[in-house]
Amino acid sequence: MTTDDPDLTAHRTRSNVHRPTPHPDTVAEIEQVMDDVKQDRGEA
Repeated sequence: MTTDDPDLTAHRTRSNVHRPTPHPDTVAEIEQVMDDVKQDRGEA
């Protein structure tokens, strides 16, 4: 099996596009980025 396997590539693409709910790690990362942006704007 190789990383270029068409079935695996298609599965990864579908799971990324049709992911029903964000993973907790993703949500935490987004919230962290938003907090950083707010702090940057407040300091600017």
